[in-house]
Amino acid sequence: MTSNSTTARPSMMPIANGTLMDCAHYLNPPLLLNSITRNTSTRCSDIARAYGVSVSDLIEWNPTLEGTSEASCEVTTDYRYCVQHYLQEEEQATKYCIRKELATPGYTCSQFSGTRGIDMAEFVAWNPSVGPDCGNYTAGKCIFGPFLWVVVQCVC
Repeated sequence: MTSNSTTARPSMMPIANGTLMDCAHYLNPPLLLNSITRNTSTRCSDIARAYGVSVSDLIEWNPTLEGTSEASCEVTTDYRYCVQHYLQEEEQATKYCIRKELATPGYTCSQFSGTRGIDMAEFVAWNPSVGPDCGNYTAGKCIFGPFLWVVVQCVC
């Protein structure tokens, strides 16, 4: 299901029953598809596409999703779900980083860096894998491993 509603709810839902407890990242549904239109989705296919994993991975990591076909699989907004089992580190990132963050689906490179108060030149310097014009930045798409982890704070 996709929507563009903005219903208030708790910031952190409980982890779904049986979900792996050693995941690097959990989704608190719904998934934000577009930060401008505020479109969201609870479909496993949208979540898998955004995070660069397969629907079968989502079902394996989150047993409450078992028993549904990949085409009809949906998460509920009552629980969090594992969407990345292992943390992938950016090898090219500056060694001075003190904070890393997942490149959030639904945001462009400039939106992501701008909402964190980071100048684009600094962002690109800290994260060379995105390319000089941020052309390799595709949130949730495989760049080095299943996710794009970017440096959002550095010290000199």
